[in-house]
Amino acid sequence: MTISKDIEVIVSSYGGVGTTFLINWLKKYRNTNHPDDDDGLKHLPVPPLSTNKELKCVYIYGNPELATVSLFRRDFHHMHSVKLLKLEKWRTNPISLEMKLSDYAAEGVDRFKFEKHFFNWYEDYLNCPTFFVKYDKIFDSLEPLFDFLEIPKKRISDFPKPIKRTSSLNELSEETQENLHQLYGDFNQKLARLPDYEIRIPEKTQSVLLSNLKLPYLGVWLDDKYFNLKKLIRNEVPYSMTLIQKIRDIKNQRYQNT
Repeated sequence: MTISKDIEVIVSSYGGVGTTFLINWLKKYRNTNHPDDDDGLKHLPVPPLSTNKELKCVYIYGNPELATVSLFRRDFHHMHSVKLLKLEKWRTNPISLEMKLSDYAAEGVDRFKFEKHFFNWYEDYLNCPTFFVKYDKIFDSLEPLFDFLEIPKKRISDFPKPIKRTSSLNELSEETQENLHQLYGDFNQKLARLPDYEIRIPEKTQSVLLSNLKLPYLGVWLDDKYFNLKKLIRNEVPYSMTLIQKIRDIKNQRYQNT
């Protein structure tokens, strides 16, 4: 996915870690992605591509067990898994709307792909300067965050105050807690070993064209084009049915070759 030059900062995460509150505050000072994810950038499974060489990203992460509780508590689990499985949907089915948290934990299958999402951003497809910060440490990391985003430090006093997290593992049965720990415990330990915040800079940059040819970006691109072509049908644009069938054929061929 390529994005507008107008966007200066993208805030992203695998969800359930306060992404929206940070975007809502930051948009007062920088052009950001949409807090309601209308542009599809808030939880994109790979970093987006931009022709803006000044683009910066902020990636928030936290305990994946708590993130899961948060998503189910707000009934976001179905649509969120659809978003995060954008590149995995031919391998993994999204969480059904009717599924309960206890059943999801007992199933033992990560249908959010949290770990893959994180390392796509942290290592595999890092393509712009990115500030990685733990959700529960963000209030202790404001000075380096403001330096990174080039926001005057006098604005720190305007930053929202910490609030008690609504989601808690203690509200779950012991069995569900144990099942979630079995599912995400190893990944959570990997995250715990990371610094509270870290600025990561890509070793080298590639052209947007070359990056689009990478399979993950091609997958996102095809999904975007497929969505846009469906909109063409609603607008009754001539030949749109032929075009959308071509995109379907390309996608089906790609899935068969994986």
